[in-house]
Amino acid sequence: MVPITIGRPGSVAAAQQALRDQRQVGIVMQRSPEVAEPAPADMHRLGTAANIVRYVTGPDGTNHLICQGEQRFQILEFYPGWPFLVARVLRIPEPDARSPEIKARLGEIMAGV
Repeated sequence: MVPITIGRPGSVAAAQQALRDQRQVGIVMQRSPEVAEPAPADMHRLGTAANIVRYVTGPDGTNHLICQGEQRFQILEFYPGWPFLVARVLRIPEPDARSPEIKARLGEIMAGV
């Protein structure tokens, strides 16, 4: 779970559309915080698909989200013509936490304690 404050019109529109459609949002870092209106080239290509658990508009007009991350993804391409960034993504499967390699590493860590 992570709190996120959004303020750009595109970000607010994306969050509100995701809520209306009961869809996830993609949380992606932008390369430079100085860019006021980031374009696809200004965004990193890895992100996290997340569910919006709570959306609150503060008394001062700021918009706050509580998001629960679900799965990592890689952006394959952005789609033009939307009032916010929309992309086709490839979901990255999480590694099996019960794999023999993970169990062996856990055993090494526990032995060193």
